Amino acid sequence: MSLREETSPSLTRWSIVERAKDFTSPDAFEALSQLCEIYRPSIFAFLCRRNSPHDAEDFTQGFFAHLLRRDFLKNVDKTKGRFRNFLLQCLKNYLLNQREMQSRRPMLVPLGAMPFRNCPKVLMRFENRPKYNVLKISILHLYFCA
Repeated sequence: MSLREETSPSLTRWSIVERAKDFTSPDAFEALSQLCEIYRPSIFAFLCRRNSPHDAEDFTQGFFAHLLRRDFLKNVDKTKGRFRNFLLQCLKNYLLNQREMQSRRPMLVPLGAMPFRNCPKVLMRFENRPKYNVLKISILHLYFCA
């Protein structure tokens, strides 16, 4: 797996990375913006190979927002390797964290849309009674997850 540099030069412009690392510099914001512009198409293309375009767009935006909230450039050094490999590893870690967070969330199913014909007969009593939704959820959980 690699992050192809289809739309950007094959060599990292380390001067831009160094300017973006120095938050005290007035050029830091512009340099960070340039890095995002350079690498966004490659990251989006990489994500499109594994996701729908809509999901790839969401992951791309989320990834850059995640990077910008953190001081992600503090450990970047050209002696440690290529910048795109660093970004690829950051992206993989971000995707793993996103999947882990999604697996922790309970799956919500609209109860009105669920066919209760295949469920235990006890559910048939509560099918059209909204005030028993919590009971329906509990019974469904026991029935399907036990």
